[in-house]
Amino acid sequence: MRVLVIGGGIGGLAATLALRARGVGVVVAERAREYRACGAALTLWPNATAVLRELGVLERVERAAWPVERSDVRTRSGRVLSRVRGGRIGRRMGAPVLAVHRWALQSALLEALKQQGGSETERGAHAPAPVVRTGMRCVGVRLTARGAEAEFAGGDAGAGATEKIGADVVVGADGLRSVVRAFVAGREEEPRSTGCVLYRGVVSVPLGGPVGGPVGSMSAGEALKELDAGVAFEAWHRGRRFAAARISAHEVAFFAGLRVGDEPLLESPARGAELSTEDGERALAWLRTEFAGWREPTPTLLGLARGEGLMRTELFDRPALPSWRLGRVVLLGDAAHAMTPDLGQGACCAIEDAWALGATLGGACGALRSGGCRARSRLIDGALDDYEGARRARVARIARASRAATALSSWRSPVACAARDALVGATPGVLVERRLLTMLRAGGLG
Repeated sequence: MRVLVIGGGIGGLAATLALRARGVGVVVAERAREYRACGAALTLWPNATAVLRELGVLERVERAAWPVERSDVRTRSGRVLSRVRGGRIGRRMGAPVLAVHRWALQSALLEALKQQGGSETERGAHAPAPVVRTGMRCVGVRLTARGAEAEFAGGDAGAGATEKIGADVVVGADGLRSVVRAFVAGREEEPRSTGCVLYRGVVSVPLGGPVGGPVGSMSAGEALKELDAGVAFEAWHRGRRFAAARISAHEVAFFAGLRVGDEPLLESPARGAELSTEDGERALAWLRTEFAGWREPTPTLLGLARGEGLMRTELFDRPALPSWRLGRVVLLGDAAHAMTPDLGQGACCAIEDAWALGATLGGACGALRSGGCRARSRLIDGALDDYEGARRARVARIARASRAATALSSWRSPVACAARDALVGATPGVLVERRLLTMLRAGGLG
């Protein structure tokens, strides 16, 4: 069986590992011309880290990540509204909760693929065909008698030319603005805006390191020690929010959240991309003033941040599709279920998808090897039905809950915010953790 995965991000690479581990031949077509360090931080909950362990990736990820022992929701003054003990949840589920840079996770997946023996990207007379092909921009998909075919601009086709690649199954893992999703849905549509935006950055803060300069203070030092101990937090106040977590022994990630109309004016505001250094510095100057009165370490982290590498990310999601597949073309990750980041489940659900697809198509591949090709179409189609049946309803629920959480955290009305804080603060932590455990246990390796 041959599978073409369009998109070499986290979901696409995880699916490639899961499929190849079960004997399925895979080619990945990635739009970017090269992999490079970019992106922001993310949280990996046990539903994802359990899968990464099975894929042989978790140990690499843990070396580059930081464990999350506790996650707090706070007011801007530091009053705790809600607390989730990530360390305890991880121990109960047998897999850790981690904060990690997206590039560190992607690098670990690429390294695991190399060790699987399928990541050759060199060109030469005797070089094997690469599993991961970069510079491949998908411009169309169609069904064929064998399965499906995708058309690409770039790659070996040369300027102005296209290349077609056929496979038994085409997997669309091409993200929020997916070409493959448009084919499956039968229409092109813009992602759905939440009206919210995050300014994301990573600052160099060594473990236990001194905070020098004018932004340093005793309270800042104590607050940074909390991050060292694995405490992540998100603070809310009237349409503003700020979150931070340590993601490695040398780095702390943060985001400052706003409503889109409340932003500073920038020369060229990007969507989901790095700002220019000038725009980054301009945005940081505005954010430092806007968040100046917040509890540490918010002012200190903004003071340490630099404009280079600062990202502006508008938050979009996608409404649920009635089906994730059309014939032998199927969706995975953000292409299927783009969601806001407020429950920390976007990448986690993509990793779950990868495992489920590997299990179903891998089972079909095994049956084909042992039973010949007489039932080939029935086996492959049945595997894709099983994959969608296992995944679609679950992630639709999570995406709806995530969008609701984004809206809740971004309220601006003083009266509504006071009521929200009172309600969240009155909800027993044990109830929050129980609901979270129920959600996590329904996915992953289940």
